[in-house]
Amino acid sequence: MNWIVGHLQSAIVTIQEGGVMMYPILLSSVIALAVALERFYHLRRKRIMPESLLKEVRACKGEECVDHLYHLCSHYAEVPIARILKVAIETRFSDRAKMEQAIENVGRHEAALMASKLRVLGVIANLAPMMGLLGTVLGMIHAFTTIAQVGTGQPSLVARGISEALLTTAAGLIVAIPCLAIYHYLKAKVERYAVEMEEVVDGFLNRVLGEVK
Repeated sequence: MNWIVGHLQSAIVTIQEGGVMMYPILLSSVIALAVALERFYHLRRKRIMPESLLKEVRACKGEECVDHLYHLCSHYAEVPIARILKVAIETRFSDRAKMEQAIENVGRHEAALMASKLRVLGVIANLAPMMGLLGTVLGMIHAFTTIAQVGTGQPSLVARGISEALLTTAAGLIVAIPCLAIYHYLKAKVERYAVEMEEVVDGFLNRVLGEVK
């Protein structure tokens, strides 16, 4: 317990020493953490392409099972692959071009929904170093102002401004680097899901209609 309290107090002192720009950097880190946790939770495979639904899709090999699959997709209303399959089922007897366009539109929409909040991580990954750089500039201004006022006879006062500059730079990078890594990881995950969902729908239509759309 004392170890935790000691580290917490040290962190608070570090934030205070870093100057005013440490607070927006800290806020951005909290937002980034919340978004990352939310996206990791919602981008799990069982929430995007549950295996129980995929088994039913693979087992459907004729028109006689389509109605059952359609109702099953209605049951999985919050699942992206289910919403795409519903559109595929509803448009399977339409003109081929219209069917392809409808499926492509809903697929693009679902991919956009999965990736929507990732923009927040991308923005923070770009802004955090800029805020750190601004903190660095403010810290250096503080240091040179101190030199102008008291000269170089009190190095501790000068060091305080330099310390402020370095702390904000480090804080900005500490926030930005994991944000950027998580952003690209989750973006790649969304793109992989989009490809897999397209393959599932293609395979389903191939089995039901006897031709690849």
